[in-house]
Amino acid sequence: MKNDILNALPGSDNILRKQFSNGVTVLIHENPWSGSAAVCGSLFAGACLDFPEKTGLSSFVSASLTAGTQTKGITQIGEYLENIGAALSFRSEPHSIRFKGNCLSEDLPGLLRLLKEILDEPLFPESYLESLRQQSLAGYVLHDDDPEEPAYKCFRKLLWDEDHPYGKREDPSEECLRSITRDDLLNFHRRFFGPKKMILTLSGSFCGQEVMDCCEEIFGSWHKPQEETDENALFPQMDWQWADDSCIRMHCITKNTQEITLVIGTLGPAIGDPDYLSAKLGNIVLGEFGMMGRLGSLVRVENGLAYTVRSCLHSWKKGGCWTVEAKVDPADLEKAGEMIRDELRHFTAQPVSPREFEDAKAWYLGSLPLEFGTNAGIASALHKLAFYDLDPDHYRRARDRAAAVTPETVLETARRWIDPKRLIIITAGPELEGKENSFWYPQAS
Repeated sequence: MKNDILNALPGSDNILRKQFSNGVTVLIHENPWSGSAAVCGSLFAGACLDFPEKTGLSSFVSASLTAGTQTKGITQIGEYLENIGAALSFRSEPHSIRFKGNCLSEDLPGLLRLLKEILDEPLFPESYLESLRQQSLAGYVLHDDDPEEPAYKCFRKLLWDEDHPYGKREDPSEECLRSITRDDLLNFHRRFFGPKKMILTLSGSFCGQEVMDCCEEIFGSWHKPQEETDENALFPQMDWQWADDSCIRMHCITKNTQEITLVIGTLGPAIGDPDYLSAKLGNIVLGEFGMMGRLGSLVRVENGLAYTVRSCLHSWKKGGCWTVEAKVDPADLEKAGEMIRDELRHFTAQPVSPREFEDAKAWYLGSLPLEFGTNAGIASALHKLAFYDLDPDHYRRARDRAAAVTPETVLETARRWIDPKRLIIITAGPELEGKENSFWYPQAS
């Protein structure tokens, strides 16, 4: 990839940034080659703040925001967005409630005013909450029939424990779903919604300073008391203390499935951790793209032991995990599992080859500009800069950061995070009679 492509990415000389006195941080990038505009942002009001015994509350709050405000009903909001050809959506994540939207550039001020009203004055109608509850209960039943969901749920719970925000299940229990009330939503909003720690990023064919002035008029005047939150206390660092050189194993029995979902993994680096990029490049070699990586070539293509297999590096703000995920026939589980563990031993024993490393680096650098192909992609990238407190020229300096990584660096990073003798191994699928004492068929739970 040519340097001029990287230099054309958003950076310190073409990102307009300002923090208002009330705590709102705004990043703006002008994109004159498009007639549209995109908005991305977040409030620190995510699942980490769910009340005890109310897992899923933040998700209910985010899903109910567009159901009406003090002055507009759900129909009015929908008709307004439809009439101007715009979109606006919200979702809950461990740290925050994220939002995104798009519209024609000329309609951006109206969309921003609607966004402010939704964030500040949601109605949370009882009828909508009940409808949302019934949908969630139906989805809960479907998830329990999917072997992937129990496998990942067990893995997260064992890796972080269920009290940690990263360990909470994404779909709450039936008991939690039934217990959430409208008063819970109103109380959550009253305590945690407001301008402090809010991030707003925009990209489009507009005058950046005019949009900044508009944002300051709309959001800079937002004043609302918020409960103080300590993000570090809410996301404690995990420090595994293994009793011996042994793996933790669990088999989850699921209904109506014939294949096994296998998840093997451990902790991984957070975004912003010094190990992140070398882990990312190493993961590309190991098998981020299934058949294109080592695991896909070995386990699936050469030996036909898995329907799918890949390695995944899941990295967030305060931590991450490194996993290998596969779907296999029960008869092939032992062979496939041992082959995966053998490859992890190899991966942590010697450096990746120069060719593998250069291919991984070329893909990483070559794919980076693709994130900026749309205003939505640019706004999302700007949000990442603010959310993870990254260098304004973070994207432009990707080549320099990659140049500092070597095959030996990848090996050192892999050894720091992956110990093939100490892994969490989860299988989910049908009951496997007669093999309960096998390494790959541990006691069901």
